[in-house]
Amino acid sequence: GPRGHVLAIARMDAAPEAAMREWSAALQAAGKAPMYVDGKKGVGVGELRRAIIAAGEYVNRRRQRRGIQRRPVRAAILGYPNVGKSALINRLVGRKKTKSENRPGVTRGFSWIRIDPQVQLLDSPGIIPAKQVSQEAAYHLAMCDDIGSAAYDTRGVAAALLETLGAVAISSPTYARLDVLRERWGVEPDVESGEAYLLRLAEERFTGDVQRAAVTLLKDFRSGQLGRICLERPLPLVSEHDAPLRAAKPR
Repeated sequence: GPRGHVLAIARMDAAPEAAMREWSAALQAAGKAPMYVDGKKGVGVGELRRAIIAAGEYVNRRRQRRGIQRRPVRAAILGYPNVGKSALINRLVGRKKTKSENRPGVTRGFSWIRIDPQVQLLDSPGIIPAKQVSQEAAYHLAMCDDIGSAAYDTRGVAAALLETLGAVAISSPTYARLDVLRERWGVEPDVESGEAYLLRLAEERFTGDVQRAAVTLLKDFRSGQLGRICLERPLPLVSEHDAPLRAAKPR
């Protein structure tokens, strides 16, 4: 946008390298330059910090050209809930300044965090653009623990995850492997419905407790026990320059 931005993609350890390459190419084709980071381990944080400071310096140079005095640049850090924003801020600062946990809804207020004498970041609660989220996207958010568990049915989301893994493994084998289910639990995956597989998993490994099977499946997926997985392939993305023109075209 006109105010500038830095695009950071977190959880880089969770996605296959082939998926990250495809997403990078798609974003770059749309005029965006993604930076991959791991807030927990600190990977890529140094490069991201330098990019943020450079973006702030650019803003201050524009101010000077317009006769405005330099001052610390303020920027908002925006993203879905539970994607590691607070953990990333702590890494950028170099010490724990904000509360960070692996669940959505931990950050409830707004606070300014100084990461450099010339840059301040606004830590804020995660944002979900309700009007832009499809039913499929809502399921994906629930699978990734990006919305509170009170907002969805655990068993239904677990069954949907199984069906999504099956579909992705067939269409994009480098994004997901269905045989990880057999390796993890010894229960052979097949083309049956996600609900049917969940019932069989519960019967064979969880003494018939379907709810416990569903909770364990989601926990293993979120913690990386099922390996690196990417649920979505990049759609053709619209560049910021072309977006207004394309949006104006009638359907």
